[in-house]
Amino acid sequence: MPLLAQLVAEVLAGQRSPRQLRPCLSESAYRSLLLRAGCYTMRQRPRLRMVVLDGPEPGVAEVSGVVAYGERHRALALRVVYAEYRWVCTHIETDVR
Repeated sequence: MPLLAQLVAEVLAGQRSPRQLRPCLSESAYRSLLLRAGCYTMRQRPRLRMVVLDGPEPGVAEVSGVVAYGERHRALALRVVYAEYRWVCTHIETDVR
């Protein structure tokens, strides 16, 4: 799941197409990512600096982390649910609305 957080960070930085993540996102999470794609545009690749993984209940994982976008650091949180034999990100939270 840290890999998913890194990939989402790359979409937010404008370095990866949101379409590449479509298979592992719910419809609402995908729309949310589309609206925010490129909001942290930069030349350098964003780096996931810290990740915290929590399992509040069976079949649910919450991933939060700090992403370095050059000199700036941003918070990122994902909610991932196990459904239909695979993990699906259902919610993406950033400081961009």
